[in-house]
Amino acid sequence: MMTKKQQKLLLNALLTVIVLGTVWYNNSCQRGTYPTERVEIPQLTTSNASQRIAHEGYTVSYNADWKLPNWVAYELTAQEVVGELPREDHFYPDPMVVGMQATKDDYRNSGYDRGHMAPAADMKWSETAMRESFYFSNICPQIHNFNAGIWQDLRIEGVNGLPNMATYSLCVVLS
Repeated sequence: MMTKKQQKLLLNALLTVIVLGTVWYNNSCQRGTYPTERVEIPQLTTSNASQRIAHEGYTVSYNADWKLPNWVAYELTAQEVVGELPREDHFYPDPMVVGMQATKDDYRNSGYDRGHMAPAADMKWSETAMRESFYFSNICPQIHNFNAGIWQDLRIEGVNGLPNMATYSLCVVLS
């Protein structure tokens, strides 16, 4: 169990990475040097089994062997932050996944939350993005205090902590 001081240190370190990544992204895009057409697709290599799936609000590298995402990436813009759609609370199999997926039964009585990698709170700008954020391909088992605690705090700080949100985007890659 992490102490409050350890949680705060981890949160500050993660926020530093996000802010530096955001500054890099904005500087790279202004110079036209960003290497991909879709900004949220990272140029990562992995030895894990994966299938890359692009949804409306995020892109996932899904591992059907583990029934977990290898990584999830998305861009959060100023316009998307102000979305007002209500949170959906039903989890679904991802129709684009080939192979095995987690189910509700995998989480029942497990002691773990179904934790979003690309948070539903960042998908309030589109009904499709909100629904797709509840695909099991975007979900990992998370300890409740982490899911409802430090990850939620990190998301809120990441959104609220960006200077002049009208000109910045937040690029997030979680693995």
